[in-house]
Parts: sequence; C-alpha cells; structure tokens
Amino acid sequence: MLSNKVIMWISIVILSTPLLALTLRLSHISIDNDELSCNTFNEAFEEHDDINSVRQGSALIISPIQGLDWRQGAIMGDDGTLLRGHHQLTPAWIGECFTRLVGHYQPHHLLIVLNSASFEQSNARLLTDLDFIVHERARYKLPMTISFVGALKTLAEKNKSNAIESNNQAIKLWASERPNVRFVDPNPRFANIYRDPKPTLFWPDGQTLSGRGKQVLYSIISEEIEATSVEPWLDELSFNHDE
Repeated sequence: MLSNKVIMWISIVILSTPLLALTLRLSHISIDNDELSCNTFNEAFEEHDDINSVRQGSALIISPIQGLDWRQGAIMGDDGTLLRGHHQLTPAWIGECFTRLVGHYQPHHLLIVLNSASFEQSNARLLTDLDFIVHERARYKLPMTISFVGALKTLAEKNKSNAIESNNQAIKLWASERPNVRFVDPNPRFANIYRDPKPTLFWPDGQTLSGRGKQVLYSIISEEIEATSVEPWLDELSFNHDE
C-alpha cells in the first residue's frame, strides 16, 4: 500500500495541474502582448501598400475591425482612399507608431475606427492616448483633420453597451474642444427603434459585421470624408495649437 506521504504528494500534483496550466496560458498571453511592437503593425500596413495607389492627400482609414475592404464598399469611387488595420491595433499603438502608420501616408484626413477593446482602460488613459495622436499631428506639421468613429454596440457584448455609450460621449466632448478633431457615433445607424443593435447587421455571432453591416459602416465613413472635403481648409497655424 502507498504511504500517506506518497498519497499526499500525488494529491498535490493532481490538484496543482489545472493551476499550472492556467499559469502557463496567462504567461503565454502576456508574452504575446509583450511581443507586439511597431514592426507588427508596420508589416501589416506594408502588405497592402501599393506605390501606385499611395499618394499624399489621401483619406486614411485605420481600423481594428477585420474583414473590411474599402474597395468593395465602392462608395466614393476614389482609389485614393486608403484602408489599413490590424485586429490588435489600439489608439496607443497608433500614437506610438505614428511616423509609419500615419506620417508615411501624409493624408489630408485621418479616420480612426474604435472598438470596445479600445475601452479596456480608464477614460483618462484613453483620452491621453488620443491626445498623443493629436500632438503627433502637430509635431509633424500635418494639416489634416482627424475623425474618430466611435465603438459599436453589438448583440454579443450587450453587457458593455453602457460603457461604450459613456466612452463614446467622453470622446465626443473631448473632440469638440480640439481644433480639426471630429467624432462620429455610428450606433444610431446600427440600432433598431428600441435602440438595440440590429441582428441583421451583426452575423453570424452577434459581433462580426455582416455584409449589410459593412455597407452601413462604409456609408458612415464615406459621409464623414465628404463632410470634411467640402469644408474650407484652415491655415496651418490652426494645427499648431494642438500642442
């Protein structure tokens, strides 16, 4: 028969195995996050760069939402509109990697699409990250408008709806206090009469944009690009006040 001491050690090993597995998983997630760098996003952007289509003065859309293709949207018929993104891209990384992700293209209009992952930190930290993007615009003397497209409420994340609404409103107020910075809330166009997300726009998992959902987002972005294109250009001095 096994001694009590041996039985005790076997029990400890068995009970600690799930904890060890969880620890290893958390360590792996941490390592993955630590391995993110500007090169991660630079390479993702470069995969879609075509020297013939990248020209100064384009509208640049940066989005963490996967599966978008501006060319399929065919809203404006303008091949100078650029869409770049990565599913792990956040405002903090856009600011950190601004030289390549934004400055390289020298757009006249930068549109940054936000998602709920952008709100996994405090309002103050998020607004600090957005402020840094505006600061980099001034540092590189880029006379461009910056538009932030708010995060979408989805069926799969209904528990986050209040937080998304609160953060979107905070960004709207923040943007209104800064020159040449705009905010667009996409949620009214995605909601039904009860202000809930329309199921047909999020398919099949209640979070991924369906074909119709993508078209609605393309339309919102297109209207924002058109709205700024008809506004009179402000002189460069107005952008220097960002600092």
